[in-house]
Amino acid sequence: MNFSKKELTSFLKKFSQPLRTSIEDSILELEGRVQFSDSEIEKSVNISLDMLDQNLEEMSKIMGKEFIDNYKKTLTTAATNAKENNITQEFRIKILNNIKELKEFNFEDDEFIFILDGNYNIDTDIEIPESTIVIVNGDIQAKNIILWGSLYVKNNITCNTLFGRPGEYGEKTHVGGNITATNIIGYVHHIMAEKEIFVKNLINIDSEIIAKQKIQVKEFSWIRAEEEDSGKLHPSILSDDEDPFFDENKFYELLKMDIPFQLKR
Repeated sequence: MNFSKKELTSFLKKFSQPLRTSIEDSILELEGRVQFSDSEIEKSVNISLDMLDQNLEEMSKIMGKEFIDNYKKTLTTAATNAKENNITQEFRIKILNNIKELKEFNFEDDEFIFILDGNYNIDTDIEIPESTIVIVNGDIQAKNIILWGSLYVKNNITCNTLFGRPGEYGEKTHVGGNITATNIIGYVHHIMAEKEIFVKNLINIDSEIIAKQKIQVKEFSWIRAEEEDSGKLHPSILSDDEDPFFDENKFYELLKMDIPFQLKR
């Protein structure tokens, strides 16, 4: 089931004012970057063609001349089609009605805003890709929540690990109630709870992690702004550089492969 923008505006009235404002700001940001005109498509294609021409000799050696020629034809066709058909991409709004849909749904679809209307308790991971907004009208409980995109929850989040990864457009997590997690890792991903955050281990790297009432960290907290030395972090989540730092891809693989991990050395 799809929502219209008018229905979405009405739906958001169910949320508190701070949370609604945060959601509306993200929607404006999303709308500005996914709606583009045929002339902008043509301009983008022409820039790509110019870059190809400038590096034609080198790219041909790597990819092969036939591949490059076919790719240029594809780009040229795309620009022509956009101009002739007045193509405009717009975000769509989709509502998911039950847990089965949530478990099986592929967020990497044409839609960009997803509404989960109700409470959701699942025993698997939730991964939200970049340029995606997920709005939950209730509570959400999951194994791990991995975020490139933005997540807005009317009430509470409960999970093992909440991992906010860096996106291109200031993606964030905003909760109207509490966040309860074993681990929270904010890596250039802002996390806000209107009430409290209860967490065993917290890593904050260039993020704002805020609870309007209080944050309660039971065991381990590492905040980059306060501690430049990453030596307190466990080697399994550090890069292999001479001066190692938190490696988001290593940590992501540990989560996805369900491998036990430690955050503290």
